[in-house]
Amino acid sequence: LQPSLSSPFAMSLLDSSGEPAVPGKSIGYWLDESDFVLGGADHEGGLVSEVGAHIFPRDWPAVYEESDVLRSMVRKKGPCAAKRVSVVPSLGDEHQELLAKLRPRWLQSFDTAEEVERLSGFTVVEGWAIYDIMDDVTGAAFLAERYWWNATSD
Repeated sequence: LQPSLSSPFAMSLLDSSGEPAVPGKSIGYWLDESDFVLGGADHEGGLVSEVGAHIFPRDWPAVYEESDVLRSMVRKKGPCAAKRVSVVPSLGDEHQELLAKLRPRWLQSFDTAEEVERLSGFTVVEGWAIYDIMDDVTGAAFLAERYWWNATSD
């Protein structure tokens, strides 16, 4: 789900009621540095705020088999340990009514996933969204963001 950039709060941190967050008063889920993992020789130990353009992993699915960096991030004892790695598809036509009811926001997938569960009953899945960092060659550098989404009945 992509937030509407025309919303005045599209890039604001919002609290659990959808209002702009007030430090020390608001309740909600927000990401911090520990919710991001950088992988790749040129990026390990770097700051997430310094990462440039990043996209869906280039050369997918081959990069999963070929990139030691990516596999080390998601292996059993890696920083983004995963039992399963897959691509989460966009909502289909049958879910457009649900999509129209949502107010998704950048970097607040937690609130969006909980809202989807409340509206539809679709279970929340907690995991990582992994992006290819564009300033390096394919498979050399990745950014992982702690990310929640929903599993549909299929």
